[in-house]
Amino acid sequence: MKKVTNCELVNQFCSAPEEGLVKINTVQALWGNISRTTVWRFIRSGKIPRPIKIGGRTCSWQISTLREALKNAGSEQ
Repeated sequence: MKKVTNCELVNQFCSAPEEGLVKINTVQALWGNISRTTVWRFIRSGKIPRPIKIGGRTCSWQISTLREALKNAGSEQ
């Protein structure tokens, strides 16, 4: 299986529909290639929205909520 680069993940995110879902590797890339631990730390602090649980150990983020969080993060700086 081909490994997808962070750049490809971000490009896919930018062209995806608002109602789409993404996994944690895309969230990591969007916030600057952060670790999984940092993703969960940012969720607890409110910097990243909570994911949607879609199965036993699987969760995803709705693209529209991530775009809103990124927009808000950009306006805070």
